[in-house]
Amino acid sequence: MGAGYENPIGYLLSQFSRATGEPKTIRGYEALARRRLHPLMYANIAGGEGRELTIGRNRDSLDAVMLNPRCLVDVSARDLSTTILGQKADLPIMMGFSGGLGLIDKSGELGVARVAAKHGMISGALMHSSFRFEQMEAEAGGPFWLSIVHHDDRATAHVIDQANRLQSFKAVCLTVDTMVQGGVPDRKAARRGLPLKQAILSRKNKMWAPLNDMTDPVFHVGEPAGEVLNWRPQPLTQLQTWERLKWLQSLTDLPIVLKGIMSVEDAKLAVQYGCAGIVVSNHGGRIVDEAPGAMNVLPEIVDAVGNSIEVYFDSGVRSGHDVFKALAVGARAAFIGRPVYWGLAADGERGLDCVVTILKRELDRAMAYCGCTDIAAVTRRCIRLPHPLGSYPD
Repeated sequence: MGAGYENPIGYLLSQFSRATGEPKTIRGYEALARRRLHPLMYANIAGGEGRELTIGRNRDSLDAVMLNPRCLVDVSARDLSTTILGQKADLPIMMGFSGGLGLIDKSGELGVARVAAKHGMISGALMHSSFRFEQMEAEAGGPFWLSIVHHDDRATAHVIDQANRLQSFKAVCLTVDTMVQGGVPDRKAARRGLPLKQAILSRKNKMWAPLNDMTDPVFHVGEPAGEVLNWRPQPLTQLQTWERLKWLQSLTDLPIVLKGIMSVEDAKLAVQYGCAGIVVSNHGGRIVDEAPGAMNVLPEIVDAVGNSIEVYFDSGVRSGHDVFKALAVGARAAFIGRPVYWGLAADGERGLDCVVTILKRELDRAMAYCGCTDIAAVTRRCIRLPHPLGSYPD
């Protein structure tokens, strides 16, 4: 019947997948997306800063962690659900805060939210979303985390006020690793050369909603109304500091999560300043080159903060095994970023649904291999960490 399949149905499904040419891995979906995207668009999404050493280290650090299989354990029933900030989630996987999704597929953030809701996942809602938050809540239900990249007090307060009014928004996630505008070498041109035809098509399809995206006057800083495609964020300069978190916390009762933490010192400060969670992330290698891989620093950060704050993982996740490794080290959940683009570009909402299904299946199989029946059982005994995986300060 074919080695490696647990039951006849799985075997038949695998044959169907081969017959239709449907990818069976995230890498396969990336390859399909690359064929369907404008080359400049693909380069912009896939690329990273500088020599892209950080992108490579993200993968290297994940690949260096090995699974520790167990035998003769009853794993006939497996539960992949968890809690994230007290909110039940059917999967310990979260949709990343990916921008420009409306240029990839007309379903945009709304399609992502619908797929997330179908799989019981938490989804990000960008402050510059192509859809109104009310529409996303009505059609997808949530739960959502509001994603903030702070460039202007008025814009930040504006979108947080919107989130405060909606029941489906459960947290505010502030990206803290954009001290300067990131760039990518041959991909800077890709960003400037964004295929205008695709952008215009999106606008004709009313992808750019008048409330949350850059057409809202509150987001225009010295730009004439309507110049959405030419908008560029203002430098952060002194607007984002640890002390300024108190101002952000004053705007909402929602828990605050910081995305972009890559050091023990900053993780401890997040605890000190009353944050509810941190995302260990180097922005997928798009902001700083020659940084450690996210998995290089995850163990020491988890060890440093213990149970005082929830820790999540981002950067480089390309399989359910990667998710499993992050959970085993101590992350509560893992984010996917580029795989969201690959799924949407390959086959719209259906493609993204397939991507999530692949991740779910791979995570489930990793749990079975390692003798885990639920997420709580996924601990460091399930993996082998290289020594040392990263730097471990005293």
